[in-house]
Amino acid sequence: MAQKPDKKKDAEDFYTSPDMKRHMSALIEHVDDRIAGIGERFVDFERTLNSHTEMLGELAEDMAIVKEKVTFIGNSLNKKVGRGELIALEHRVSAVEAG
Repeated sequence: MAQKPDKKKDAEDFYTSPDMKRHMSALIEHVDDRIAGIGERFVDFERTLNSHTEMLGELAEDMAIVKEKVTFIGNSLNKKVGRGELIALEHRVSAVEAG
């Protein structure tokens, strides 16, 4: 009577065979290369993000200066003759000239 093939033994031989080891090594190397590529892209992304953060900080400082100067100009203009006062002065001059 023929002996039944031992499936467990065949599976162990398959997973420990030199071909499987070579295949797994190639697969691991491929995955490692992919992970290294992702890491490099992450570093580039982080550098870009940091430079953009610095630019945004500089823009915020510049905008604070612009707001300060616009407020100063607005306050200076308010101290000068207002439109209502100019109209009242025109009326008084017209009354004096008519008068």
